[in-house]
Amino acid sequence: MIAWSRRRTLIAGLALILASNAVALLGPAWNRSGEPESTLRLTQRELTFPNGRYALREDSGMALQLHWRVAAGDALGYPEWGGFRPRWLDQNKLAELGFDLAPEASSRQVSRDVLLVLEFDGPTYRQALEAARQSAAAEAAKSGMPGDGATEQRRNAAQSRLEREEKLSSRLFVVDAGLDASVLRQRHADRTHYAIVRGRVRLLPAAPGAAAVFGMIAGLDVDHINVPHEFQPRIDARLGAPHGLRREPPALQFSIAFGRRHEPWLADVGGIDASTADSAVP
Repeated sequence: MIAWSRRRTLIAGLALILASNAVALLGPAWNRSGEPESTLRLTQRELTFPNGRYALREDSGMALQLHWRVAAGDALGYPEWGGFRPRWLDQNKLAELGFDLAPEASSRQVSRDVLLVLEFDGPTYRQALEAARQSAAAEAAKSGMPGDGATEQRRNAAQSRLEREEKLSSRLFVVDAGLDASVLRQRHADRTHYAIVRGRVRLLPAAPGAAAVFGMIAGLDVDHINVPHEFQPRIDARLGAPHGLRREPPALQFSIAFGRRHEPWLADVGGIDASTADSAVP
């Protein structure tokens, strides 16, 4: 009986391993079957190596990480284009995502799985760029007393922000969240500038004495994208290896496809002509 029990345990363990491997193999295949749900043509502004640099390793592995942002702060002033608290993630949106906003319930809620909308080179980025231009112009117009280092420092900082926004900063923003992919796709119909991905939203308790809780984007479920071996020579030839993926101006364009499970994969890699490197990707 003991031998039979051990045999059954071994068989059950092997079956579980086989089932897990089948899911791991069939999941990506299902995700990539048929036409992509959307395809974004990103550059080195939106993609980084997870460790900041890539060097040839024995396994020749390479991965890219999506570099996304949120639009935070006051839309009428210079927004704080950083952090993970978008202004659109308000009380109504949190309730729509299923959060209980009662003070006594907020502390028990950590995060919820949702669908997030990524916008590439769209109105949100143009608003960020315009805000940076207005800030730089406003600082440049200010006159300070001779030797006023603070005024000059603010002017230089605003100009640096503008240059980063024009040439280096990611144009990929999380702009919406929901629970129904079809509803989100109706709101954001352009499949070359909007992709739907799986992610998480977290509810943060209100500060003592505050009247409301607030939400933040906790992350994407899949934000690392493996680079197939067939594409690695193109990257190395364009940038050299070892190399850093960040480069000014961008030298590479990556076609990132999103499939049935709202997961990304690298569909193609191409070079960018120097004459068009600073322009928006069509």
